[in-house]
Amino acid sequence: MSIYRNDSHTITIQAPSTIANLVCGFDILGMAVTSPSDILTLTRVSQPGITLHHEDDFGLPIEPEKNIVGVVLAAAQRQFPMSGGLHARVRKAVQPGSGLGSSASSAAAAAYAYCTLYIGSMQTNQSLQITNKITNCKITINITFPSGMHRAKSK
Repeated sequence: MSIYRNDSHTITIQAPSTIANLVCGFDILGMAVTSPSDILTLTRVSQPGITLHHEDDFGLPIEPEKNIVGVVLAAAQRQFPMSGGLHARVRKAVQPGSGLGSSASSAAAAAYAYCTLYIGSMQTNQSLQITNKITNCKITINITFPSGMHRAKSK
């Protein structure tokens, strides 16, 4: 994942697509690829609630309860409340239904962005532990360091 800190209230995350089912490894072996990737910009706003905006032509729902980004952000807010609300701007390049982890890349980006806004400048490993707590009911995120490989898998 690539992380761009815009300011104290906004962060942009670029989350890669994934390839699973490598050779005879089935869902055990997988890897992130550099392209395509989703880009999510998350902003803390004063108005309570979650709003979504898509900058792509895939026609995905903008209602938070019908979109994986909204579901993950709502779960994060329940477990680790922040004052105000959130606005997520999503530019998907991982085509839904392509088999490249479209939902997983968006979910991982949303969880990681929320954690980064929530905990500020904590170390990466601390952020990832919180991410796993946020998303354990919807997705599992396994991250290997220091190589920077990321893999998100839907449950």
